[in-house]
Amino acid sequence: MCDLCDRYADCIPTATPEQLDAVLATATTAVAAGDLEAMDGDRALDARIPGSPLPRSRPITARWVCSACSRVFMLELNACHVAGDGWRPLFGN
Repeated sequence: MCDLCDRYADCIPTATPEQLDAVLATATTAVAAGDLEAMDGDRALDARIPGSPLPRSRPITARWVCSACSRVFMLELNACHVAGDGWRPLFGN
């Protein structure tokens, strides 16, 4: 955990297309700024048109890592996770 990635450490639900668009825009901006690096992604997110319905056919996971401290951030959709769909930092990594 560091000052660079603390701004991305809020848990953000993605229950609507607008919420997902905002999270993906933040992640894209963070990667462009060099704050985060994409670890992996999902073709369903890459192919999704902003504003379109959330992909629901299968679980989707994408992860990013802080370029300074290696803290991992994850976006999960349809994962049946107790915390629900959304963006969250992973603790203990």
